[in-house]
Amino acid sequence: AERPHMSLSEDRSSVFKSAGGCAWNACARSQDAIDRFTVRIDALGIHKNAMIGFVPQDSEAFREGGGNQRVCGWYFGVHDGKLYSPEDGDLGRPYASALSLRNTLTVCFNRLSGEISFQKYGTSLGVAFRNVRAQRLCAAVEMWEENMCFTLIE
Repeated sequence: AERPHMSLSEDRSSVFKSAGGCAWNACARSQDAIDRFTVRIDALGIHKNAMIGFVPQDSEAFREGGGNQRVCGWYFGVHDGKLYSPEDGDLGRPYASALSLRNTLTVCFNRLSGEISFQKYGTSLGVAFRNVRAQRLCAAVEMWEENMCFTLIE
């Protein structure tokens, strides 16, 4: 669904930040719970500040206005390759290198092991988060700068 400062393409495959300046004020999440999704980075701002990850489907803490990396969910920082999750107390744990234009990032949730991992171009970056207790997770994207665009490719 459309959120403040964020728009979806007509075919609902791309999300982009269209307004709101530089602030954590644009966020979208999928309607349905999923275990895996892949996005391609089609446009990045100067600072590249964005987050891609999962949020619990039933989370009442989720804010459509953004800033969720501090209140709920598990995220990969596009701009720095670090991990962010208030669930685990991670607010910038080193993990991988930052993403660049045209990179793809796959986000995977293994319900049996309770682990979230990420893949860059299909190559595993390793387990990022363990002991994830939520069983129904939704894809989530946070954007800080205008004119950023991510496309769902899987």
